[in-house]
Amino acid sequence: MSVDNCGEWPAVRLYRVTYIEGRERITCTYAGAEKARDHMVRLLRHDIPAWCEELGELEDSIPF
Repeated sequence: MSVDNCGEWPAVRLYRVTYIEGRERITCTYAGAEKARDHMVRLLRHDIPAWCEELGELEDSIPF
């Protein structure tokens, strides 16, 4: 009998960076706080309104 090892990974935390470009709201999802923070800082340096939030649960809209 085989065991399914494809469960959730509790060590991975997902973060969503949301920003406004023109009149459009754009979201990006990252599997790590450092990448999410770096992206948000790049956006803020270019005077683009942005914010980051930790996702508590996996959502269907996440592309992975």
